[in-house]
Amino acid sequence: MRVRMNRAGIKKVNDNVKNALIETGEAILTDMIKSQIIPFRKGDLQKSHYVDDKRAIQGVVKLVADTAYARKVFFDPELTIHTDKNPNARQRWMEVYTTGSKKNLPIEYFAKFLKRRME
Repeated sequence: MRVRMNRAGIKKVNDNVKNALIETGEAILTDMIKSQIIPFRKGDLQKSHYVDDKRAIQGVVKLVADTAYARKVFFDPELTIHTDKNPNARQRWMEVYTTGSKKNLPIEYFAKFLKRRME
């Protein structure tokens, strides 16, 4: 029996998966901003978020906050979170996508984007 690999087809599928994953990261970031869950005073923390897609081919994208104080705002329980500009602002704003009410949203986005790319 002889097996022939369709390398062009496999590459196309891998590229579609990678691009759908990157698109999912960008959609989650957009949802975070629209949901107004990131603490916001001057906008530096919210603007500093970006999608790190260096390992997308391996199935990993990261949402990164590139400011010195992001860790403090995220983890420090003694910090007061102002909700005057973003009414839904909270510490640990990513938890809503991992264990909270939107935990299925990344999966839904990925499935939608991949289905659209594979048609």
